[in-house]
Amino acid sequence: AMAPLMRRDKRALVAAALAILLVIPWGLSPVRDYFERQAAANAAGRWSKVWAETGDLEAEERAGELFRFATAEGEASPAAWLGLSAYHNGRGERVEAEKALVKGWMYWPARTEIGKRLVALRLNTGNGEGALETALQVLEQDPHDADTLHNAIILLADRGRIDEALDHADRLIAAHPKDARGYNDRGIILARTGDAAGARETFQRGLAAVPGHPGLTQNLDRIQQTSK
Repeated sequence: AMAPLMRRDKRALVAAALAILLVIPWGLSPVRDYFERQAAANAAGRWSKVWAETGDLEAEERAGELFRFATAEGEASPAAWLGLSAYHNGRGERVEAEKALVKGWMYWPARTEIGKRLVALRLNTGNGEGALETALQVLEQDPHDADTLHNAIILLADRGRIDEALDHADRLIAAHPKDARGYNDRGIILARTGDAAGARETFQRGLAAVPGHPGLTQNLDRIQQTSK
């Protein structure tokens, strides 16, 4: 089953390369190289899928080779950097996975999907400081991203930066009034800093926006019980 797939993959790469040569003047070799690396990244993604679905080690090796080729010159697409990172992550190579995202984020600072993946990876590896740094960079590009705002709130609060955490919670509520996380985050921070009345008001406001939400309901009940 692998041999036909390899032949099809090889034919696809050859066809893509030939098509590029037909339309790109010989004097534009950097452009031609870029598209060849793009084709390699696409092929690597297909091999990665085979590896993920079958556990085939030949597919794993081929995916790695193609991802490394696709990103060798640094001008790879965001998808290539994300794919290389996912490849390393799938092999348990967390350091290499992070390096791939850091490089991709350097080349594509406006592509927040790379930054968001880097935040998630750093959270999973316990690098809270790095995750916060990247989260704040993502928010410079996309100030209203709900997931990143939520992560930033927690990371800021954990570091005692309470005013900044509350500011980000207010931003999350304003941008996504139906997202319970903003109210929960804000209410929990206020409760932990001794402002029971403010926490209760926040949870009540959240339940008005997201009626019946279990987390908000539970937190409001706890605040009311502790305030008696």
